[in-house]
Amino acid sequence: MQILQQHFQAAQQLQAPATPAAAAAAGTAAAAAASLSPAARQEAVAAHIAALSAALGALSTWVEWVPMRRLAASPVLDACAFFITAGTAGLRMQALDVLRQVGRGNL
Repeated sequence: MQILQQHFQAAQQLQAPATPAAAAAAGTAAAAAASLSPAARQEAVAAHIAALSAALGALSTWVEWVPMRRLAASPVLDACAFFITAGTAGLRMQALDVLRQVGRGNL
């Protein structure tokens, strides 16, 4: 879950308007993002979103096979809730797909 949050936060920082004062206040990652060209920023955002999308795709498959007791103890449902509320349209749809798989699972 932490890795997913880091990718999401990195993508958000890259999409935010880059001002030197804001980048300095946000830390070194934001400062590095501010120094990127717009094309490089978009490429980096796309890479982070692709990592999130791949992780949600893997979760969708995982929930088909995992015992419900193990699923309930995992952060999967919290991650899906996070992406439904804060993610892009594509990530929201994938999070909903994961939840649908849970609903069809071995209840």
